[in-house]
Amino acid sequence: MLATSKQPLGPTVLRFAGIVQGLVALPCMIQLACSTYLYWSHCHDSWYFFTTHLLAASACLGIIFVASVQWKALTTPLQTLKLEAIKAAFAEALFLWVNFTHSYHVKRYIATGLATVVLFWAPLYYAYLAVKDEKRNEILKENETLHFGNNRRSEYTDGPLYADAPEKTPLLQSRV
Repeated sequence: MLATSKQPLGPTVLRFAGIVQGLVALPCMIQLACSTYLYWSHCHDSWYFFTTHLLAASACLGIIFVASVQWKALTTPLQTLKLEAIKAAFAEALFLWVNFTHSYHVKRYIATGLATVVLFWAPLYYAYLAVKDEKRNEILKENETLHFGNNRRSEYTDGPLYADAPEKTPLLQSRV
């Protein structure tokens, strides 16, 4: 049974998305590592494919490593965003390198492009929204403590922000 985390739902969702990403990258890494070994041991004239498969397997290993770090560590939303950006960069490099080094297959490009967007860019966007929401909450809390920390109310508004307050001096003076 998995131990429950003290983190809110957002980081937990991103942790499980990281596990799914790692599980998707694991068979790719195994297949690429096996083909790297075969190129190294049997085809001594093809250094290009050896290097391509070796670097692609390393990118898969990087995705798995970052997913395991994200699973074990308690991270802030900004650190989670950085980890998701690293995984998305590995996935994008893997997508570009492996797909564009072989013959032209539209179906494979579409399938792997959709998988990259769904598996890697969607959690990255979710992590970005979590960071943005955290910063907005910090600003609201700062405004509330700054302007209303000593139980005084503003002369213009009752809320913590001055967005709906009338101007002290209007910007455009009406000429009568």
